[in-house]
Amino acid sequence: MTSSEFPHLLVRPCEVADEPELKQLQERFLSEISLLRGGVELAHTVGPPSKGTASSVHLVGELEGCIVGYCSISFQSDGAGTVDQIYVEPEARRIGIAEAMLEAVVELARTKGLLDLDALALPGAREVKNLLEGLGFKARLLVLNLPLRSSTAKVSEE
Repeated sequence: MTSSEFPHLLVRPCEVADEPELKQLQERFLSEISLLRGGVELAHTVGPPSKGTASSVHLVGELEGCIVGYCSISFQSDGAGTVDQIYVEPEARRIGIAEAMLEAVVELARTKGLLDLDALALPGAREVKNLLEGLGFKARLLVLNLPLRSSTAKVSEE
């Protein structure tokens, strides 16, 4: 998949030779999200993506032949999929790489016959939310959390 605006933009499946670069991008993704509200919890939930399996696929975004981003989609047995990670290097943002990767993921989901596709976005990640909504995703669920691990958590009685 290439973009007419950026003829040197390519989205393709991740290959074995890409793994060292993918690992570096994943580390940057996890580091970046850990600064956002809920990011540490999300990092523990998704962790670094494992190598592509039957239940997950990783796409990479290349610009001028260099990998500058990746997108991870996991598949559930109920015909649904989840875009659980998307990352583009800061200096390569705002030129359509994330959008091209998400469009490729949507097409992949359709060809696999998925019935639903979810995408994860953290509170405060306005750019990600706007990107997803621009592609037709709609918020359908907010997950609120009350940590019970510490003694400072309080439950109000009604």
